[in-house]
Amino acid sequence: MNKYHFWPEETVKKDGFIVIACTIENIDQTRKKLWYKLPEQYHDRITSSCDPFIVALIFKLMTEPAKLVVHGQVSPSLLQNITEYQAIWQCWRPDYYHSVEINAEIEAEISVDNRPNNPISAFSGGVDSCFTLWQHKKGLCGRWQRNITTGLMIHGFDIPLSQTEVFASAFEKSKRMLSSLDTECIPLSTNIRQFKHQWLDTFASAVISCLMLFQKSYQVGLIPSSEAYRK
Repeated sequence: MNKYHFWPEETVKKDGFIVIACTIENIDQTRKKLWYKLPEQYHDRITSSCDPFIVALIFKLMTEPAKLVVHGQVSPSLLQNITEYQAIWQCWRPDYYHSVEINAEIEAEISVDNRPNNPISAFSGGVDSCFTLWQHKKGLCGRWQRNITTGLMIHGFDIPLSQTEVFASAFEKSKRMLSSLDTECIPLSTNIRQFKHQWLDTFASAVISCLMLFQKSYQVGLIPSSEAYRK
């Protein structure tokens, strides 16, 4: 059977930033690097697990009947959950997606003993993310209330990687908004969108992958959404 390989790389520190990367070997043996870049000061919050890489590219992987071999650590809980996740999407789009068998050299959960209960939330500066933060900070979520301490703003999704000045301006505005609610704002860049996949299907898992980079430091990740229960 066709195989993909994921090769995690050593974290690189340069010019005040860190780059977390993984080399993806495709079934035709071509290679491409998936990377995330953020300020060096957040290095201690980043996981060493390969979980984020799998979640980022699961839809790309599912376009071919294949196996994935991860040459690093993966959480058994992720392997269990992503099997069900694939089954759901294969049911929804049987003409396009296939289930992928995932094997890892190391299966181990990350340590959770020292993680605070405060969540990290994706934050774009738009209406949905602003409302999510405001709703939680003002105590309007009932039993779902969480004390959001961190917003993660992602460069490479809505704002292309080539538009560095546009993102810098948007980030400064978001940083001021979050600061007014005693919440820090972390900038993160990634090339996830440059991989070949159906972006409308992939978008949520791409956001989740970025949040999962911080799974070592946060128990909960929130994704603001504009989808209503009633349509």
